[in-house]
Amino acid sequence: MTQKLFSTKKSAQSGFTLIELLIYVVITSMLFGTVITVLLTFTHARAKQQAIIEVESQGDAAMTLLTQTVRNANAVTTPSSSATTTTLSVTTYLASTTPTVFDLAGGALRITEGTNAAISLTNDQIIVSNLAFLNLARPNTNGSVKIQFTVTYATTTNRFDQNYSATFYGTATVHHILQ
Repeated sequence: MTQKLFSTKKSAQSGFTLIELLIYVVITSMLFGTVITVLLTFTHARAKQQAIIEVESQGDAAMTLLTQTVRNANAVTTPSSSATTTTLSVTTYLASTTPTVFDLAGGALRITEGTNAAISLTNDQIIVSNLAFLNLARPNTNGSVKIQFTVTYATTTNRFDQNYSATFYGTATVHHILQ
């Protein structure tokens, strides 16, 4: 018998052709691109939602405290009747909290009760601006105050997804407590 030196039958090769490998790389890249795009979209939406929640909750809490303080006050001392100022001062029924003063310092809304130190009502994630108090009361009355301020999310970057601002409006009238 004679041995054949070369086999006439081709052996099947295992592996990928260059075209198959390129198709695999393109499909994988498209899949990863889609996943990354979806994750970035969710991240941006979450950042925007966080900014909105922070601005709304801080603004609502500040407005609630301002209006409740005016309603529970004895009288509004600043601003005077028909005047607008950036500071609100009220007298209360307690000597230890008179005067109670609201003002703006360094982008933070503050309260000072009596001789105590000023306390910031807002955190460092927001900036308060355009604070205005208008005394709507007639002369020689206890006071009715229109309150307005703008709250902006204090982002350290210029990311579009964290830019959010809202203006809050409120009105409060001093209620007389019968003694």
